[in-house]
Amino acid sequence: MSFSLRAPLVPLLLLVAACAGGAQPEDATAEQAASSRSAGRAAEKIRDGLPRGLAMQIAHGEIHAAFVARAGADDHVVYIHRPIAGGVPFAIEEVASASALEGTGLAVDAEGEPHVAFFERGKIMLARRVAGSWQSELVDADAGASLLNPGPRVAVGSDGVEHVVYAAFALTPDGQSRGCVKYAARAGAGFAPEIVDPGEVYDPGWRVETTGGAALVLDDANVPHVCYAQSRSLPPVSSAADLKYARRGATGWTRELVEKGGRSGGSCSIALAASGAPSISHLDWGSYDLRFAVRGASGWSASVVDADGAVGRFSSLAFDASGAARVAYVDETSGMLKLASASGASWAIEDVLAARAFSGGDMVSALDGDGAEHFLLTRINAAGGGELVYVR
Repeated sequence: MSFSLRAPLVPLLLLVAACAGGAQPEDATAEQAASSRSAGRAAEKIRDGLPRGLAMQIAHGEIHAAFVARAGADDHVVYIHRPIAGGVPFAIEEVASASALEGTGLAVDAEGEPHVAFFERGKIMLARRVAGSWQSELVDADAGASLLNPGPRVAVGSDGVEHVVYAAFALTPDGQSRGCVKYAARAGAGFAPEIVDPGEVYDPGWRVETTGGAALVLDDANVPHVCYAQSRSLPPVSSAADLKYARRGATGWTRELVEKGGRSGGSCSIALAASGAPSISHLDWGSYDLRFAVRGASGWSASVVDADGAVGRFSSLAFDASGAARVAYVDETSGMLKLASASGASWAIEDVLAARAFSGGDMVSALDGDGAEHFLLTRINAAGGGELVYVR
């Protein structure tokens, strides 16, 4: 097991403002090819190929996951599940199929039933099992047809209401089309989409828009909290990106600037501490560092978690039972899957698995009730082919 202590958690007070609006991995080595276990963790192959849009949740004693896989001329949204204890293969179910599907979001409700969101040719869809079979319904017919990373995320409140956050395109009053973050919650028999952050245009010609996915968490009152990256550019040259946070109140969305400068907000993940304070892990694409931000009484403070190599892709944040922050992520320089755990004023960095070949790959993680971390990721195997693996 490999550990190191890096990056003191020294707070840097940032301005909080309301807003309107890879490196290629090394070649496979004999040691990597022979190893299916690292840091005492087992890697279990689920299937061949490089599925995308991974999502995972652990609930009701089971591991639940979803992804998009290509087969023939069609994409397929796939749902898999099995008990945490293992001993049996993952049960595999097809949720939907079409010629162009992207991204998944997954949530498990109080009855243990999965809800899977996905993107289909400009539409956001939500599927769930009804009488033993999967049925899909429309969330938003106007998400935009050419999104590269719609990243739909879904959460189900304690009241059973589904909430979905996703990237989209929206027309502004001046007739421009800009990337934005949208949100939809179930309202009666359908969903009511709304814009979380429309972006804005700065004079002379500066453009602000959201072009990537967003992350979502609900608090104990079923209020949605969202993180996302927002680019600032003077078209056609991209200049910078900001990390943003939004919370929906009784009168609409409150938006805050978390980090400004560099290219903040990549692969953002949001979680709430026991106190209810939101925290965000994210990748700064400019420096390729993994960063962590937390909201306190006086605003947002931020620090570097790991700056050793090109790190922070696919960051996944959670709090364990002790209240300590834990972030899973990928080191694209070494091809290593890593886990950072807050340890006093520093972060303990664990090398979890020689993941290899994450350019174009994907990774998600989740904590179980005992505080054990579970990972789902794609990698290149010893024979040079792709595979989806589960690690615990």
